[in-house]
Parts: sequence; structure tokens; C-alpha cells
Amino acid sequence: MFGPVVDIILPIFGLLMVGYTSTSFGWFDQSAVRGLTRYVFDFAVPMLLLRTLATTNLPDVIPWDYLASYYLGTLIVLLTGIWSTRLFWKRTFSQQVINAFSGSFSNTVLLGIPIILLAFGEEAVVPLFIIIGTHGLIMVPLFTIMLEMGKSGKGRLITIIARTLYGLISNPLIIGLLSGLACNYFEISLWN
Repeated sequence: MFGPVVDIILPIFGLLMVGYTSTSFGWFDQSAVRGLTRYVFDFAVPMLLLRTLATTNLPDVIPWDYLASYYLGTLIVLLTGIWSTRLFWKRTFSQQVINAFSGSFSNTVLLGIPIILLAFGEEAVVPLFIIIGTHGLIMVPLFTIMLEMGKSGKGRLITIIARTLYGLISNPLIIGLLSGLACNYFEISLWN
């Protein structure tokens, strides 16, 4: 009954436990953890996005119902997080935003990619990367704008938008995603 679930989840959590144990016993210090994290988020995952999107057959039609179902749930969690942080903990707007986004950002990259690919195989790649890509393009600007509004309260909207755009165009995940889509669209072959 639990066989497939255990087969998929156990290796992922086993690897997490190895990492946790390694840092707990001092085998990995914080600089090594930071270096590994930077490698994964600034290089490995963007390259995975680039390669996968450059070589995958993308859908001809944007799956609006799929995106709507994901983002409706995300929006409900986000608004519930803001509301509950305000109601129960009486936090500032910036703290409400951080709490709400902590709850509404799933761990799709570190945990989602391996679990979903093990569970559903290669046919899950395009839907998964559509979510990863659009999540960064939609949620990061929304988060940044809300956080900047909460921090300054009276900051100029153009400054907030400029900071948000800079954060987006300099984000390695977004760069990998857009580069992969461009290679796919223009049929640029990166490697065989």
C-alpha cells in the first residue's frame, strides 16, 4: 500500500537527513552550505531549466485552467496568511507579507522536481516547469512590490517597480527559464 510513496519520498528525505546530519556534526560548515545553495540555485537549476525547456516540445496553447487552479490555491493561501498574521499576531504589513509568502511559496525546486519526476516521469516536466517559471514571474514581483510598499509605505511606485524588474532580470532561475524558452522558440540547438 505504501510502496510507491515510500520509494519516491524516502530517497529525497534520506538525502535531506544526510545534509542535516552533516551540518549538525560540523562536517559541512555554513560557508559550504552557502556555496552548495548558490551552486544549486544560481547554476544547476537554471541550467536544468535551460536544457529542459530548450529541448522539450512545448504546448501550443497556454494551459489557462491548469495555471488558474494552481494560482487560485496560491492566492487563497497568500491572503489567508496576511489575514491570520494581522488578526492573531498583530504584525506590521511587511511581516504579514513575509509570513504569507512563506506559506504560499511551495518548495517546488528542491523537493518538487525530484518527487514529481520520480512519481510521474518525463511527461510531468513541461507542466512542472510551467509552474516553476510562471511562479517566479508572477509571485516574485508581487512579493517584492508588497514588501517594498510595507517597508516604505510612501515610496515612489516607479522606484518599487524598477527594483522589482531588476530583481527579476537578474534572477538566475528566470534567466535560465527565458533562455530555454528562447532557444526552443528559435530552434537553437545547444548540445546533442
